Amino acid sequence: MKHTELTAGEGADLLLKAEAARQEHAALQAYLQRGRAFKDLSDEDLRERWVETCQEWARKGLYDRPVAHDDADAELKLRGLPAPYDRVQDEMNALRAEADARLKLATPEEHRRMGEQLVTRYADQRDQEN
Repeated sequence: MKHTELTAGEGADLLLKAEAARQEHAALQAYLQRGRAFKDLSDEDLRERWVETCQEWARKGLYDRPVAHDDADAELKLRGLPAPYDRVQDEMNALRAEADARLKLATPEEHRRMGEQLVTRYADQRDQEN
């Protein structure tokens, strides 16, 4: 099997995707462990709850995402339903802008630390799976 070397950008992209998948999996597990609070909602009520919690998240800020949002997102995934992103474009744009602003303000040392944290989390998760 031939191994291909990745550029730094490709490696960073893979780590970010792995971290996003890890967080999604952890949120789904946590939701199931808490007892699937949204399992009895209709699909439409669940979508509405997801929108409401996304709006709350945007009001509170990037680092204060409501657990209820993760739960609504997990229930949508369990049902195989797409999240209604079309209904929260302004909120998603505000959260992206906040993330971009925080990244631009970060020092090179903070960027390095963020990268190290991603690598550590990825390695820890991989070790737990093996």
